[in-house]
Amino acid sequence: MFLRKLREKGRITIEDCGHHRNGKPYYVEINAHYARNEGQDSIVAIYRDISERKQSELALHEANQRFTAVLDGIDAAVYVADMDTYEVLYVNPKIRNRVGDVVGKKCWQAIRQGQSGPCEFCTNGKLLDRKGETARTYTWDYHDTANNQWFHCTDRAIPWDDGRYVRLEVATDITDRMRDEKALKKAHQQLELLAYYDPLTKLANRRLFIDHLSRSFARADRKKTKLAVCYLDLDGFKEVNDSLGHELGDKLLKQVSERLLNTLRGEDLVARWGGDEFALLINGQHDEQTCATTLDRLSSALAVPYELDGCVFHVTASIGVTVYPQDQGDPDTLLRHADQAMYLAKQRGRNQYYFFDPVQDRRVHARREYISRIAEAIEKEELQLFYQPKVDMVRGRIFGAEALVRWQHPEQGLLPPNMFLPLIEGHRLQYALDWWVLRTAIRQAALWHADGLDLVVGINVSPSTIQYPDFTSQLMQLPKSPDRGISAPEGCQYPLISAWLNCRQR
Repeated sequence: MFLRKLREKGRITIEDCGHHRNGKPYYVEINAHYARNEGQDSIVAIYRDISERKQSELALHEANQRFTAVLDGIDAAVYVADMDTYEVLYVNPKIRNRVGDVVGKKCWQAIRQGQSGPCEFCTNGKLLDRKGETARTYTWDYHDTANNQWFHCTDRAIPWDDGRYVRLEVATDITDRMRDEKALKKAHQQLELLAYYDPLTKLANRRLFIDHLSRSFARADRKKTKLAVCYLDLDGFKEVNDSLGHELGDKLLKQVSERLLNTLRGEDLVARWGGDEFALLINGQHDEQTCATTLDRLSSALAVPYELDGCVFHVTASIGVTVYPQDQGDPDTLLRHADQAMYLAKQRGRNQYYFFDPVQDRRVHARREYISRIAEAIEKEELQLFYQPKVDMVRGRIFGAEALVRWQHPEQGLLPPNMFLPLIEGHRLQYALDWWVLRTAIRQAALWHADGLDLVVGINVSPSTIQYPDFTSQLMQLPKSPDRGISAPEGCQYPLISAWLNCRQR
C-alpha cells in the first residue's frame, strides 16, 4: 500500500506512531521520495521524531479546558492573545526565555522580536471563527531570518476564563526538519540526475529523450511545424579511444557535448545514446531546407579540430535524419529510421547527413515482405513447372520442351515469373529457386525418357548460380533416372505436350 502510493505520487509525507518498552507512545514523520533507475526502485526516506509536536497539538485540546499549567511544560513557544486587540494574555517559559515577559504587549512581539508590523497570526486571523462555533486549526511555517531558525506555527481559537474566545499559538522549532528536507531535496536532485541524465556528459539520457519526444509530437501538430529526429555517430572516435585510452576519449565526448549544446537552441534537446552516439531533437522546423541549414552548422562545428592534453584530434560526425510528420510513428520507430539513415550517411563517405525517405522505406519493406513470402512459397510447394513444347514443324514432331516456373498463389492465382523473379535477383532465394527448378525438371525428363519420350528439356538458370564454384559438381550429383516407386513431383505438369501429342495422333 505504502509503495504503491509512493509510486503514484513520487513523494509523500506520513506520520506513524509507536510505543517505547515502557508503553509510552512516540511519533515519527517520514519524508519519502521514489525514483526508478535502470529498472530498479529507489527510495530515499528521512525519519524525524515529531513526538514534541504531537505533544504540542495534544496540549491545544487541553488548553480549551483552560489548563495553562500544561502549556508551561511544552517544549515549544506558546502564547495566548486576544482576538480583537492582539494583546498577549499568556506566554510559556519558552517565549519568556527568548524575548522576556511580553504579557500585555502586542502578539507580534511574542515570537518575532523586532518585527515592525502585524504577524502572520494576526493577518490571517479572519480564518478563525470569533464565536468558536466552527473553530479550525490554522498552520504555517515561519522563517526567522535573523537567527536562521524555522518554526511550525499552529493557531487555534479557544474559550478563555472570562467566556471570550482567544487565540492560542504554538510555535515548534523545525529547523532540523527543514535541514533534513533540504538534504532530501538534494538527494532527489541526485536521483533525478541518475534517472534522466548521462553521468559523463550531463546530457539527457534515452529515457528523458523519448519522454520529451513523445510530448513534442502534439506541440508540432498544434503549431503546424515539423520536428527533426537525428541520430549522430562520431567518425574516427573509436581510433582515438582505443589508441589513447578511455580517459582521453571521455574528455573528447565532453567537448563534443558542449559543441552540440552551443550550436543548437534551448528549445532543442541533445541526448547521449551510448558510446559515441547521440540523439538530437530539433523543434520548430518549417521545411527540410531549414533543417539542412541547422545540420550544416552542426557538422561544421563538430569538424573543428579538438585539442586535448596538448594533442590535436580531428573527429567528424555522420548524421541520420528523419522528419515528422512526413515520417509517422512512435519515438522508437523514428529513432530506428534515423539510425538507418545514419548508416547510409556512413556508407556514402562519412562526415555528412542523410535524410530518411519514408516512401523508399515502404518500398523496401514491401519488397522484404514479398521476398519472405516467396521463401514461404518454396517451402509450401506453391511453385509449379510448366513445360512448353519445342516443335519441329518440318517433321511434325515434338523434340523437346522448355521448363517454365509459375507460382500458384493462394489468393492471386497463377502468377507468371515476371511477377516474382525480378524481386529475388541477386538474393540467396534465387540460388535456392534455381536448384529447385533443376531438380524438378531433371526428374521430370527422366520420367519421360523412361516412358519412351525422347525429349530434350531446356532449363533456365540464372548466371549467378552457374558461376558458383561447385555448380558443376552439384549438378552431376542430381539423379539421372526416375524412381518408379515415386510419382512425378507435385507441380511438374506438361499439359501442352500431352495435348499436342493427342492432337497429332488423331
